[in-house]
Amino acid sequence: MASLQLQLKLLRYRLQLQLQRRLAQLVDLWPWPRPSPLRASAFVASLNTLPALRVALGTLAAVEGRQPMPLLIADNASSDGSVAFLHAYAQRRPDVELILHDGIHWHGLWIDKALQRAEGDLLFVLDSDLIFFGRSLFERCRDYMARHPECWILQADSWEQRRDKEHDGDERLYDEALSTWFLCIRTGLRERVSESFIAVFPADQPQRQGRPVMSDTGARVIQAMRRQGLEIHALPRLWRWQFHHVGSLSWLPWAGDQQNTWMQLKQAKLRLLERWGRRLWHGLP
Repeated sequence: MASLQLQLKLLRYRLQLQLQRRLAQLVDLWPWPRPSPLRASAFVASLNTLPALRVALGTLAAVEGRQPMPLLIADNASSDGSVAFLHAYAQRRPDVELILHDGIHWHGLWIDKALQRAEGDLLFVLDSDLIFFGRSLFERCRDYMARHPECWILQADSWEQRRDKEHDGDERLYDEALSTWFLCIRTGLRERVSESFIAVFPADQPQRQGRPVMSDTGARVIQAMRRQGLEIHALPRLWRWQFHHVGSLSWLPWAGDQQNTWMQLKQAKLRLLERWGRRLWHGLP
């Protein structure tokens, strides 16, 4: 039985999701943009996130409407039943293409592959633990990219140059930050920038809490973009109400949580999403 403290945290989390859903509906009442001429496809990479993946794909289908985006899904040898679920899901959706890999690849490599396969003008990179509330989100992003030709990547968080305090002199690895859990990328970036999104693992990779530290996915891409004057923009904050990132589900064993309290909370959130999500969004896969 979950502790009282954990139950209270889950209650607060559930109220947070309910509130965010209502706020997203208010954002949807805001005048919709005109249909954008830019065509888009989407990409999701999964690793043992089956409960959240079901909700993510179900809510994605709900907010896409009658014209779903072509969707590429890559699975990293999940052991939680995700592969069987994705096979069944793809059989019902002819616009879904699967890449089932027998090993674990880092997110950056999958972004590279998705950009090579992407159809149309834009590629949405979405985590497998994103819940979508707003029906106007993707149309607003497409409209934004159409009206801002100088923007090549639109991301969820505000982009800023940052530097690791412990490694201030290593500009090659530590001076850029890119959030890869929600991105809208112009597919033409693959012709403009030859760098890879793959995170850099130097031979002298630093250690924290006994675990290797990964430098940012896309750091070299950002540096190449900056040299060419290609801009990265952040989503308007109001649009952030239209989706929710559960966060850090795939990499819990590397969380460094000595007492497993964070891991217990995340796993409890997964169970909550699986039960609550089916009641909230009818027709979830």
